[in-house]
Amino acid sequence: SALFLRGLWVYTKFAPIATRVSYKRHAARLCGVAAILLVHQAHSRFGAQVLDEYTHPRFYQEILFDIWLIGKLEV
Repeated sequence: SALFLRGLWVYTKFAPIATRVSYKRHAARLCGVAAILLVHQAHSRFGAQVLDEYTHPRFYQEILFDIWLIGKLEV
């Protein structure tokens, strides 16, 4: 999730003006997405980790959910 947080920062800084309109109009969405990404990051660092986190299905579910969530910023 740290990669997604950095990607979210790049997205907000360098996105085209047409894209910025959506997340600036719905600022609460951007804050919500950032909060969820922070929770995922904290869970992966300090939470109960699986022995092999890169092959565990939950790891992949969180990645897909984060990608879907960032995509919702443009709606």
